[in-house]
Amino acid sequence: MAGIWNALRSLIGVSRWRTPAELERIAMTDKTITMYWRPGCGFCAALERQMVKHELNFEKRNIWDDSEAAAFVRSVARGNETVPTLVVGESSMVNPSIDEVLTALVR
Repeated sequence: MAGIWNALRSLIGVSRWRTPAELERIAMTDKTITMYWRPGCGFCAALERQMVKHELNFEKRNIWDDSEAAAFVRSVARGNETVPTLVVGESSMVNPSIDEVLTALVR
């Protein structure tokens, strides 16, 4: 039975279930999400799909078109232009999982 639940969690893109209280806090959060990305980034596309699936609102900034966005990413990614990089509220995350994004929303 555990295998079925693990497969289901994998399918929806989270490694653990959220409590109703957590889901409510995620839905009601006033934290903004900014996603720094670049064209052709498979990790960016995958995270974006998961964020859309979870109905999260976010702003996207293309680091190839926006030099300030690229500089910000380098400042939080040890000098690299690693994407996706997200800012959730006041927290910066380099290549986060959807679980990490959801957790940042409920902190």
